Amino acid sequence: MDTVARRTLFNLQPARCWCLKIQPHTAMLHYAIVFLVVALIAALLGFGGIAGTAAGIAKILFVVFLVLALLTFITGRKSV
Repeated sequence: MDTVARRTLFNLQPARCWCLKIQPHTAMLHYAIVFLVVALIAALLGFGGIAGTAAGIAKILFVVFLVLALLTFITGRKSV
């Protein structure tokens, strides 16, 4: 079986996000927002433990995003 047939047979395509196209530099902010939404939905449905955990993860990811964004702004982007 040649490579083209194998690629077609097994459908080896790159994974795509179902909700939006995530760029590498915004992925962490995207996941922070996702965990925040999960926390809000869990809180509305009465799942306090899951809501607290998801909110904690969202806070951590947001802080890490802010730190990395500040470092990038301070150091500047290097051209390749």
